[in-house]
Amino acid sequence: MPAIALTSDELQAEVDDAQAKIDDLNSEAEQTGYELIDAQASLQDTQDSIASVQSEIASKQSELDQAQSELSQVVASSYKTGDVNLLSVLMNSKSFDEFVSLIHYADKVSEYQQGVVSEVKTLKSQLEDEQAQLESQQQQEQEEVQALSDKKQASEAAIQAAEDYKDQLSEEVKEKIAEEEEAARQQALAQSQQTETTLQASSSTAATSSDSGGSSAEATSETGSEGSADYSADEGSSGSNTTSSARSATSSASEMVARAMEARGSHYTYSGYIWTGSTSTSYFTCSGLVDFALGRSSHSDSPESLYAQVGPSMVYSISELNYGDLVFFNWAGRSPGHVGIYLGNGEMIDADGSSVVVRGVTTSSFIGGGPII
Repeated sequence: MPAIALTSDELQAEVDDAQAKIDDLNSEAEQTGYELIDAQASLQDTQDSIASVQSEIASKQSELDQAQSELSQVVASSYKTGDVNLLSVLMNSKSFDEFVSLIHYADKVSEYQQGVVSEVKTLKSQLEDEQAQLESQQQQEQEEVQALSDKKQASEAAIQAAEDYKDQLSEEVKEKIAEEEEAARQQALAQSQQTETTLQASSSTAATSSDSGGSSAEATSETGSEGSADYSADEGSSGSNTTSSARSATSSASEMVARAMEARGSHYTYSGYIWTGSTSTSYFTCSGLVDFALGRSSHSDSPESLYAQVGPSMVYSISELNYGDLVFFNWAGRSPGHVGIYLGNGEMIDADGSSVVVRGVTTSSFIGGGPII
């Protein structure tokens, strides 16, 4: 039977259904990938803790050996002629004063011995407790390894499911999806370039203005495909904060932003990043872009782990953000579920679900931000 060509509407409906399915599979893979990253971090913490306990046990063993050596020396010097008893002390004393002195000395030796023995027993008890703790941590580590293995398999299965589903689509649908994805990427890139130009012009004006406290125009809102969020700046946040962001920018923050900007226009991926040296063939997830900008390896962090690293430096108002701060958002039921890098003037650079772009910061899902370097 000859193939029946799809109408334009039928093709679009099939493309929409396929894209929705692919998005669901990619979202599942992304979530599993982040869980894998967090499990790896937890496993590393456990391994570091075990190494610390082992070092402490070695130190305690050294103290124990020293105490035992001192105890042996005291016993050897005090009892060279056998057990000391009251009668032998009395018989060997030349005077009552000497007898009293010898008894006092014997008591002191006995007290010292008792102290050394008590210390040895305490050290032994501590050593045994820490050994039990180490065994417990080793058990936890084994469980972490198994959980990590399960998550890795689940992530690989989700990725394979997405690839298998794509392979089952007709060539016509796959071509249409590829065209739409590339069109969306080009549109996002064009918007990013326009936003970047506006941002640079605004920053230049703010830096040369005699009235640095004057407010600038509210940042233009843009819609990103990831989470369909409206990324727009807080009203008035792009005024004096623009100047403070420029003043407070450190060389490390500037280098981080510059590195992130190198990836602008790259494709989106659901896990880590793949940098090929060309934006046309490179892929980033949101935390992958941050890892790339920081010079870290792919799959080093999730939005949650980056959020924890900012820690006490976190601020919760967009107007308090500085150039190079990380910015965090609720997304896909996770808090945080998305991360970007702040550029000032209410703008950020992030991997938004289609490509790496510069765009406005949303107020509806923003949960905080702060410096990581």
